[in-house]
Amino acid sequence: MATRIFRFTVSLNAGQKNDGVGGDPQPFTITPPSGVVRTIVEIRPWGTQPFEYQGYYDTELYHVIDSNDIQTYHRPHFVGLQVTFTHNYNIQMTNLGSSAGTFGVDVVVEETVASSSAAAAPTAGAG
Repeated sequence: MATRIFRFTVSLNAGQKNDGVGGDPQPFTITPPSGVVRTIVEIRPWGTQPFEYQGYYDTELYHVIDSNDIQTYHRPHFVGLQVTFTHNYNIQMTNLGSSAGTFGVDVVVEETVASSSAAAAPTAGAG
């Protein structure tokens, strides 16, 4: 098992989102390689303006964190989401402020080797 920290940063104009639509920056993505399971343990979003953090498992919205939540509950946010090969975790951030700002997130991940499928059950001999 290994612990990794991914740091993603992006500059966004007021009201802009890194969703890859039009000229917007691409979302941040965590995609494990074959044979590896990445368990997202903590997420630590931050920004220089008010923001909204959206985490997607593939295309399904998994959670939303508003910068006001960080002021109230502080960081990090504990997740415990396993992401396996062929799936990904996408992060989109929206600048809710009235001017441009820098936004980012540190994602703490535990990496483990994916377990192979269980051995086939023995078959009874003809007899």
